[in-house]
Amino acid sequence: MDKILERIEREAGIPGLASILAERLSPTDLQSLLLEVYRVRTDRANPSLVLSSYEENRFVRPSTVEPASLLRWRSVVLSHLPQEFQPLALSPVCPLGTSSVVASIDQNWAVATARNTEVVSDSTNVLALECALRRRGLLLDNPKSTVAVHLATSHRLLRGQRYEKPDQVPHFDSFSLCSAGRDTGNLHFELSALKLTFGSTYGYFSTMLDRTFRFTSLRRTSVRIPV
Repeated sequence: MDKILERIEREAGIPGLASILAERLSPTDLQSLLLEVYRVRTDRANPSLVLSSYEENRFVRPSTVEPASLLRWRSVVLSHLPQEFQPLALSPVCPLGTSSVVASIDQNWAVATARNTEVVSDSTNVLALECALRRRGLLLDNPKSTVAVHLATSHRLLRGQRYEKPDQVPHFDSFSLCSAGRDTGNLHFELSALKLTFGSTYGYFSTMLDRTFRFTSLRRTSVRIPV
């Protein structure tokens, strides 16, 4: 067991406290308990304490990127989005375990909340869940449906790990694409989705590089994809 957990359980006088909370309480009961804990804590807080937390907490400090630059970035990537893709505005949170279960990433890399959710740390995982729901709906209407689902989003991500380099920050904007469809053999669906993705990627990267760095050596090459 983690040394920190051992200390907490020893000082609380409740051996196995973490296991009790994780395994014996239902998700809704755990949520109710945590909400009450945070209510009691905030009842004891004051504006000075909140200000100190705002100053010291790396998760809540503003980004150093200019908002105008973020708007230009989002405008460029959306303008080069293939018509097959539907852009979405995701919720700031997703189901608890979205990253650790869907993508096998350590749960500590996501910031969990008291309501059995976590702040989105990788929007591709959320798009994968949305793609799965939409494909399931298509299959309910037609079990042999070959209609593909293509989704995109520009979203602000928050990650829990502590970075060593100063230019690696806990929250940042990310543009994500996700496609889901029926396997028709010979990787036809996968290759067609890659073709759409790479076409979009070339478009917005070439535009941003040219605008920002006057970068002119990026060239598009033809790749034959058997679809």
